[in-house]
Amino acid sequence: MQINPCKEQICTKEIVYDNTVEQSVEMEYVLPDYYPNVFKILKTSIETKVLSKNVLDGRITLDGMSLIKIIYLSEDNNKMCQIEQKQSFTKVIELKDKCDDLHILVKCKSGYINCRAINSRKVDVRGVVELKVTAIKDNLKECITDCENLQLHKEQLEICDKNLYIEKEFTVKEELQVGQGNFPVQDILSYKALGIVNEYKLLTNKVVFKGEILVHTLYTCNERPQEPQIIEHSIPFSNIIDFDGIDEDYKCNISLETLKFDIDMQVDENNECHIFVAQISMRAKCMAVKNKMANIIDDAYSTSYETEVKKEKVKLERFNKILSENNILKQSLKINQSQITNIYDILSDVDDSTIRIENNRTYLDFNLKLSIFGLDEDENPICLNENMPCSVEINASYKSNELNLREEILIKNIGYTMISTNEIEIRAEIQINGLLFEVFYRDVTTQIEINTEQKKKREDGCSLRLYFADEGENIWKIAKKYNTSVKAILEENTLDSEEISARGMILIPIVD
Repeated sequence: MQINPCKEQICTKEIVYDNTVEQSVEMEYVLPDYYPNVFKILKTSIETKVLSKNVLDGRITLDGMSLIKIIYLSEDNNKMCQIEQKQSFTKVIELKDKCDDLHILVKCKSGYINCRAINSRKVDVRGVVELKVTAIKDNLKECITDCENLQLHKEQLEICDKNLYIEKEFTVKEELQVGQGNFPVQDILSYKALGIVNEYKLLTNKVVFKGEILVHTLYTCNERPQEPQIIEHSIPFSNIIDFDGIDEDYKCNISLETLKFDIDMQVDENNECHIFVAQISMRAKCMAVKNKMANIIDDAYSTSYETEVKKEKVKLERFNKILSENNILKQSLKINQSQITNIYDILSDVDDSTIRIENNRTYLDFNLKLSIFGLDEDENPICLNENMPCSVEINASYKSNELNLREEILIKNIGYTMISTNEIEIRAEIQINGLLFEVFYRDVTTQIEINTEQKKKREDGCSLRLYFADEGENIWKIAKKYNTSVKAILEENTLDSEEISARGMILIPIVD
């Protein structure tokens, strides 16, 4: 008996590694002679970037850079000053099995930071950076999708094809004006660059995209030495990435990561800085996806011979939608640490995002980490670190009970209104980008063996049986029990569904 199975490869996702590793940060720093003495440490932060990822011989090697930033008050006039130092590191992760073709995702965040002034000229920093590392392998599983001379239980599914990934680094250099009406820059305290892709176009083997880099700068000036100033800029950009295998049938998400940000202050003949040159290195991370139709066979049998079916449970994904949603979060924040009478600036970061399904609605929960610079009740500069739990509803429809979201949460702008000295209303403009996948599990058939030497025995020679079926019974199970075909039962009883709608008698024709 020839069965001639047809086989097809389907893509399954395997999480090879998913863990958080720690990288220590230690620094003793002696201030240069031209720096004012340290009176008080206001804020210490560690910004970590993974510059390169390599997988070889069962090891993941991460090379990165930690940028240590310290804002302190000077001893002489309580003026805010900044220290900035870089530390490179290499982290090696051992895998259980040797896998080279992996897609590596890394999320960096500060674990803890402790900074103290040993004396007025020396500071000591001790901290830990947490690297959330996920290694994903696309496995191509060969399964049977059709077979001659057998009864097959089929399900046609839309599933995700093999994803395509690529990363490209590019640099944007721009001369930025302080702007009319703003005081000239004396020292820069804090700066941040946020890259946003506004639109893209897919061509054969190419991605064309353009967007903007939002630059937020906090600086001091001579005119008001104890009152930091804010300037904001938008730098437009466009770029092209060579992306083998991509075409217009794919959907693509492009996220931007700031790798390096250098500022060169331009001083004029009056020894004033009205212009500074920003050189920003960005990494564009592109992920392209598309779905395909696949026939999944989860059971099979022969009406004539004993059959052995080998199955395997696999995890599948179906691409649902591209997320590009803008939200305005408005929330009251209680200040418990100290009273605040004036606010200079609020810096923000996103931490611990998770997707949640509740009452058939989808939410993205995350923590907004805020650093609030201002004055206390004694008119002394302070920096308050606060956490603000946030939740945003995601507009999506799906059939699965499990979702996978590759998200990026961008804080485009932070506004505030002081309600009292210990309460602030925060207004955050947030953009959520990413790819949403439905996750489901199926049994797939990998092998079918027919024992032609063991013919199935029939209890009698009848060609038709009577069967009392209960509501909800499955025709496939009945047909398999009596070694007949689903098609024969459906035709004999004029049924249009494989599920019995009401309890009653059905006829079961016996076929070879």
